[in-house]
Amino acid sequence: MNKRGWKYQKAVFLILLLLIIIAVFIFYESEKTPMDEDVEDLITEPIGEEPTEPEFVEPEPYVSLLDGLDKESPFSSGESIGRLKIPVINLDMTVIENASASNLNRTLARMISSDLPDGKGNFVISGHRMYQYNSHFNRLDEVEIGDEIVFEDESYRYYYEVESITFVEPSEIWIMLGNNRESMLTLFTCTPIARATHRLVVFSSLKEMISLES
Repeated sequence: MNKRGWKYQKAVFLILLLLIIIAVFIFYESEKTPMDEDVEDLITEPIGEEPTEPEFVEPEPYVSLLDGLDKESPFSSGESIGRLKIPVINLDMTVIENASASNLNRTLARMISSDLPDGKGNFVISGHRMYQYNSHFNRLDEVEIGDEIVFEDESYRYYYEVESITFVEPSEIWIMLGNNRESMLTLFTCTPIARATHRLVVFSSLKEMISLES
């Protein structure tokens, strides 16, 4: 093959190669999907702008999730309403009115949407789990079905017996409900101690009420 013929074939080859490249490009553009375009937009998006951080909304204290309609009470917030005793865990603590965050830092407290112990209904006491052993409701998980719980105010001493124990989500307000036929005492606290993702709930029913007035 002479030099001129070789140059001719080389030129034809380059022209064919260019046509193939053009054809492939046209085919690619015609087959491109919306998803491909979205990806391209994402890749070519300017990177100099700072991403917008989501607005932080502080969660409400867990007690507010369980507090519903406030019931009439002769006590003011923070006032002592009596003492709670659980012999099996050596607990003997003052109970005050209104389970607000500040009151719970002091001692045990009554949920103001619950009933008082001197009638039919559900008397609900809340307390922090606490890291310190034997403090507040730190040992509430040791209470078992059949154990005795005592609440005492100025007029009466109430004896309750534990009937059931359960774990619930913080938003499960059904634990506040009574049946209006019997007197109940419900105790609840955070669990587990380290993470507090759930609530430990101890249900008990009134077995005896003794007058302290002479």
